[in-house]
Amino acid sequence: LFHLLLYLMNFVIYVIKCFIAIMVDAYWCLLLLGFTLLGYFVSVYFYALCLIDIINIFELLNFLVIAISRNIIRIGFTVLMALILLYFYAIADHKFFPDQYDLNGHNGCSNIVSCFKLHIDYGLNSSPNWIGNSFISTSITYFGGSQYAILGSRVIGTLYTLSFIIIINLVLPAIISGLIIDTFSTMRQESEDVNTDITTICFICSLSKDDFEKEGINFSHHVREEHNMWKYLWFKLYLEFKDPLNYSKSEYYVSDLLKTSEGFLRLVPIKRSASLERAIQNKSKT
Repeated sequence: LFHLLLYLMNFVIYVIKCFIAIMVDAYWCLLLLGFTLLGYFVSVYFYALCLIDIINIFELLNFLVIAISRNIIRIGFTVLMALILLYFYAIADHKFFPDQYDLNGHNGCSNIVSCFKLHIDYGLNSSPNWIGNSFISTSITYFGGSQYAILGSRVIGTLYTLSFIIIINLVLPAIISGLIIDTFSTMRQESEDVNTDITTICFICSLSKDDFEKEGINFSHHVREEHNMWKYLWFKLYLEFKDPLNYSKSEYYVSDLLKTSEGFLRLVPIKRSASLERAIQNKSKT
């Protein structure tokens, strides 16, 4: 009767989990159905929203979305820093180099707002293209027209272009891509660590597979029969469903320990295994 009750509770838990999963899928399917109906009756552009379902279908795309969402704050601050730097370059362009270079063939620095918009639109993927067919020959009117002023203007123009390429075109995109790539590496390591824990460490006693196999104990048999985590869960549910007035002495003792985290730690055989201790004792006797 006890085992029948355990299997029955396990079946109920499984049904509840399946029901939750079906409800989530049902809501998602209803949302896709809504997009489809809107595309049919309102505008065909709503059909494009159904492509979001590709993220659920392909695990790699889901992995990419998680990686971006984990770094959304850092990416946001990086974009904010990029806007601030582009604003500084827009001020320098409008103040010192008016109509002396374009970005990706576009020019429009009649005022600071249009100049800032020009740098936002084309600054991240293109560098300043100075007007003229030879080397960079800038002209800063504040320096005057002497020979040294012209030379200083050209040096400043070269340094300006070099800094723009390094900071705006290279460093900022590398920071954003580096954040995402670093998250990929971290998530992969986390996944590998979880898989390693599942396959090589007992969930109940936290002893590793090597601890058992060096004593000649089959680790799979240990986690399946001796320390089956589902049996611990079933017994806990069994106590919750059973009338406390009908508890046996041992059941009352276990139920009392489960009420606190300290009692639970006393109940679970952490770093202990009866079969492993017997094997070690038999080995010491021989």
